[in-house]
Amino acid sequence: KNIYQDALEEAQTRLVTVVGEAGIGKSRLLDEFLNQCVADDSGLCTLLGRGAPEAQSQGFGLWRSLFSNYLEIQESDSASQVSDRFQSGLAPDILPVQAEVVARLLGFETKSGLSDGGSLETQGQDCIEDFFRSLTSRQPLLVILDDVHWADAASLDLADRLVNALPERPLLFLCLARPSLYETRPHWGEGR
Repeated sequence: KNIYQDALEEAQTRLVTVVGEAGIGKSRLLDEFLNQCVADDSGLCTLLGRGAPEAQSQGFGLWRSLFSNYLEIQESDSASQVSDRFQSGLAPDILPVQAEVVARLLGFETKSGLSDGGSLETQGQDCIEDFFRSLTSRQPLLVILDDVHWADAASLDLADRLVNALPERPLLFLCLARPSLYETRPHWGEGR
């Protein structure tokens, strides 16, 4: 609870990782945390992304999950619907062209003719950082990243980038993972 208050009430970005084997109760602990700390915070925006074994080979798969949940995107949505959801859902915080760049970075087909050139990765991450910066200037943000042990390297790098780039924001990254995360990221979350 103290970390939650530091992050969201005192504008100190934090990354917390709950680690445990499958079935030990990480999800139950998350539910308790949400019920006790978050349920009464009506001004809080909560985003949820989930790692999946099949998304490990897809760059930014964890973030694709997060934005799919946030924008209510279905796999059956057309390119036009995806573009519309990104543009309208992110519009208060970033420009429509930036929203399109984010969608393309995350592997969505969109109605724009943006290419997947070499700068897409840099531009897309810049746009996501701009989105988080703007969103956290308006309201506190809780980002729940579940099953982080299944996340691809690009997704984990982006989480690191956001924590480092936005140090004094009402922003809490709450990650749930199995110990295998530390096989590929032995220093994950240190000092944050």
